[in-house]
Amino acid sequence: MSFFILIGASWVLGIWALRLLRVETPWETWAGRLVLGLALCALLVLAVGTRSLEAVRFTLYVIAVLGLGHELLWRSSRVGGERHTAALEGPLRGFDYCCMAAAVTALLLAFLKALAPETGWEATSVHLAVARDYVRTGALGPVEGSPLSPYLTPIHALLAYALYDGGEWGARLLNWSFGLLACGVVYDLGRRTGKRRAGLIAAALLATAPVLFEEAGTVSIDLACAAMVVAALSFWVAWDQEGAPGRLMAAGILLGTATAIRGPSLVPAVLLLVATPLVPRLNTVANGVPRVSGDSPRSSRACATT
Repeated sequence: MSFFILIGASWVLGIWALRLLRVETPWETWAGRLVLGLALCALLVLAVGTRSLEAVRFTLYVIAVLGLGHELLWRSSRVGGERHTAALEGPLRGFDYCCMAAAVTALLLAFLKALAPETGWEATSVHLAVARDYVRTGALGPVEGSPLSPYLTPIHALLAYALYDGGEWGARLLNWSFGLLACGVVYDLGRRTGKRRAGLIAAALLATAPVLFEEAGTVSIDLACAAMVVAALSFWVAWDQEGAPGRLMAAGILLGTATAIRGPSLVPAVLLLVATPLVPRLNTVANGVPRVSGDSPRSSRACATT
């Protein structure tokens, strides 16, 4: 139950955050919304969990139940309000279906692996061990006899809640969901910088990568970090193409959370920080370059930004 409550609360927080930032998104960006919501949920669990994990459970239940109820009722009056950009690119072809089949098959195999009991050393001796220490004390914070417990990260906070309310199965399923979301945000990034087929190819390549199968079938922190970094890149590219400063704020939240999980995430954060003020000048240069037949202003700007 904890996994579904966490996903529901994350979906609500992602929608509310983008609405607060005045960001309109098409339905294809569902993965980006959810990754942003999970990042916000992790920060919420960090804040409330220092008091008690029981308080975290109560808070997430309230957000999930009341928030989803509100969104379903509120959105019933604006069903046609979201854009469907993929529909503008025409029907899917045979190659597109092959990419989708490869991605779905690989993710299903990783899901079956995630259902098996955890035996990996890093998962059992580090990530699950730290989460179990927090569950044993009932709160997030340093635990006597646990040398890793003072180094609390957002993903360990989520794993502790999943373990507290759903057992090891919930923690493994949470990690697998980050693999699914990583494929979703990679598709969105590819769709934005190229076309729908580019997104499908990128998602299929990621889903079938051996490292994703290995990481998604266990308990780790790398998939969460990767999903947040790619989601931040997707929000940043969307800001370059469509504007809305709120997208930059969403990218900043995701990169900040990813850096708290893995220090090397600071590298893309710094690169985007440096590139952001240069984008208007690059776009001006790109729009002034003569284009060959078949090229578009969008692709020119994307190439210059890259």
